[in-house]
Amino acid sequence: MEELIKNLKCNIYCLKRNKIYYIYIIIVFFLLAFFDQKNNIFLTDLNDYFFRYIVQGCIIVFSLVFLVSLIIKESFFSFFDSIISINLKNFKNYFLSIFLILLISAIIPFILGQVILYISNYIHSGTVPTKHFIVNTIVVSIEIASSILLIMALHLTFKKDIWVYIIYFMIVFVLMISNNVYISMPLSINLLAADGQGYYVTFGLPLWIGRIFIISIFAMFFNYSITRFIRKYEEQ
Repeated sequence: MEELIKNLKCNIYCLKRNKIYYIYIIIVFFLLAFFDQKNNIFLTDLNDYFFRYIVQGCIIVFSLVFLVSLIIKESFFSFFDSIISINLKNFKNYFLSIFLILLISAIIPFILGQVILYISNYIHSGTVPTKHFIVNTIVVSIEIASSILLIMALHLTFKKDIWVYIIYFMIVFVLMISNNVYISMPLSINLLAADGQGYYVTFGLPLWIGRIFIISIFAMFFNYSITRFIRKYEEQ
């Protein structure tokens, strides 16, 4: 536990001193909570909320690969071999600490952006779709966790940035166009509110089964990638 906390502090410091991180969260988690190509800042219609949720959710999922690269990327592994690994007692804890920092650094700004959107729209219109706001916050938070797990697993498996980007974008694109609630990530507008019967309206069980299924698959891939990375590293 002591080593995990030490690793967390180290990775927090690395992320905090990177100006690109602050630019990223301002644009993706705050500005995109208030702007899209269809609506004004304030939303009044439920379909407008769904559209805003879809646009921001898609950009978050596709762009997280760049957030992860602020800590773990191709050059990271050379640094890991020469410096980091020397002082590590538990490799798995180290990569777990990276995942936790990336998760916190994405989810907290996302939730803050959504809360500010909620409050500002409530002040402006006097009413907001609270249940849909809660569902969207939970769904996108799970998708953020799932995406980070997948991206880190790809980095540990392939190590080359170009392969990670290509494979990640291909996987997300295929999942997105599948239009299947069990595997779609991010969710499409049809799944959110198709003819008023979408899963953000009905809160159907398949929505939650799908989120659990996706994060479980990527978590297993993440665990397998760490185990494989450690085994290969120890054999060198």
